[in-house]
Amino acid sequence: MKITLYNAISIDGFIAKEDGNSDWVSDTDAEIFYNTCKKTGCIFVGRRTFDQFKSEIYPIQNVTNIVLTSNNNLQTVEENTFYVNSVKEAVKTAEEKGHNEAILVGGARTNESFLTETFIDEIILSIHPIALGSGLKIFNKYSGEIHLSLVKTESMNNELVYIYYKVNK
Repeated sequence: MKITLYNAISIDGFIAKEDGNSDWVSDTDAEIFYNTCKKTGCIFVGRRTFDQFKSEIYPIQNVTNIVLTSNNNLQTVEENTFYVNSVKEAVKTAEEKGHNEAILVGGARTNESFLTETFIDEIILSIHPIALGSGLKIFNKYSGEIHLSLVKTESMNNELVYIYYKVNK
């Protein structure tokens, strides 16, 4: 399964403010993100991120939403939304639903878990012209090295820079 991490990120390297808020993400990026998820058909998202943006973003309609959580008591109630307890279970669920690729949308701890299991194949960063000063790092507390190859860069509306990387495994 091909897994692509897609995160909006500040110029100083944060994916959200300390409280998890990412109200600084542009409408342009939100639309591109949404279309990318719809095209792929499957997303992996952490429960905190899912709950924080529930109804506003998640669950994404007509997309398989796989939510990672440590809470064993959560039951699937939304159509196309599945709660799982591990990265491996997330991948297995996606494959069982017929997907061969997925977008990893975060948050920081979920990104770290996928990276630790070496499941991330590509990374798309949408760099926003804002410095947050502090906040949530893209891979939480991951302290290992990640070797990447630059695939391409794009600028969008004189507002954003997209950087596409392949993860060297």
